[in-house]
Amino acid sequence: MAEYNLYKKIIKNIKSNINKTAIINDCGDKISYNDLKNSVENLSYNLLINIKYRNPKLLILLDNSEFLVYLLLACSKLHILNSPINASLKIDQIYKICELIKFTHIITTKKNVSTTRIKNDLNINIIFIEDLLSKNKSYKLNRKNYYNLNDDFIITFSSGSTGSPKPILLTQKIKIKRAQHAIEIYQIKKKDIIICPSPIHHSLGQRLAFVSLINYSTLVLMKNFNPIRWENNVYKYKVTIAIMISSQISLIVKKLINSNKFNSIRCLIASSSSINSSTKEKLINK
Repeated sequence: MAEYNLYKKIIKNIKSNINKTAIINDCGDKISYNDLKNSVENLSYNLLINIKYRNPKLLILLDNSEFLVYLLLACSKLHILNSPINASLKIDQIYKICELIKFTHIITTKKNVSTTRIKNDLNINIIFIEDLLSKNKSYKLNRKNYYNLNDDFIITFSSGSTGSPKPILLTQKIKIKRAQHAIEIYQIKKKDIIICPSPIHHSLGQRLAFVSLINYSTLVLMKNFNPIRWENNVYKYKVTIAIMISSQISLIVKKLINSNKFNSIRCLIASSSSINSSTKEKLINK
């Protein structure tokens, strides 16, 4: 039985889901699975012609958006090692990460005012996401791929509570298995609407994106977490699945427990650590 990478796993049955909404972004724009596929194919082509290295390592400095999701899926398609990190990190923090991993390229936005300094200090190639998103008349790739799913795919970093962040290296095979496990254990259906208030540079944000897209569900992708905006999104899009860190759930209970706007949620899951008994009781009574 053939094994699929993350991207191929998503598009293998896309014909029957081509007009279904894949992502609703922070501005309320709806991106279909067909738009997702076309954007990833186009970005993959632009990425390949902009990279001069045989085994590139990409450091990604982008905020949550559909474009970051496209980029991760392009890296999946091309089997390129990548590491999305917090785009608001200070320069000295970025330098520390670059000391740990010898990245060949940084992908960021033209709005990032630090790019010239980073380029000069680190002697590293800078690629702007705006250039990768430019449309091409033809973006078919004839690149033969001899990689497998056990190759290194993505690097995430620990929180740095011990003093310095530590890299965690994962393969596509692991990412796929984790997504499939979540789909099975939480009984996530194709009709579910899944909200993602977590940053994509965090493993939880990645899992939410991959779970939703592999399953042909709809992902409501927030730029960042805010209880009121979260509540409004849940109500507006009739969100059914919310997997969040416990501190976010505690904040929602504190500020919004009397709200009737999130009654559509059928499954609320605390990730990272368990919620305290008081918060749990309030949610159950709700």
